[in-house]
Amino acid sequence: MFRESCFWDLRRWKVADLNETARGMQIDKVDGKLIFTPIDVETRNYKPYMYHGPIPYGEIQKWSALEQNAGW
Repeated sequence: MFRESCFWDLRRWKVADLNETARGMQIDKVDGKLIFTPIDVETRNYKPYMYHGPIPYGEIQKWSALEQNAGW
C-alpha cells in the first residue's frame, strides 16, 4: 500500500524521475547458503503526458466540452 501511494504522490508532485529501472532480487541456493543477486526487472519509459491519466470515454460522452488529456 505504501509503495503504491508513494508512486501516485511522486507523479502528482512531479518531483521524481519515474523512468528508473524497476529492480528485484534473484535468490539462489548454493551449498545450502542463500545467494542474493540484484537484477533489473523492468525498464520504465515514463513520458510527460503520463502525469495526467486518461479520462474515461464514458465521461467524455456525458459532457461535450470535456476533452481527453493530451497523449491519451
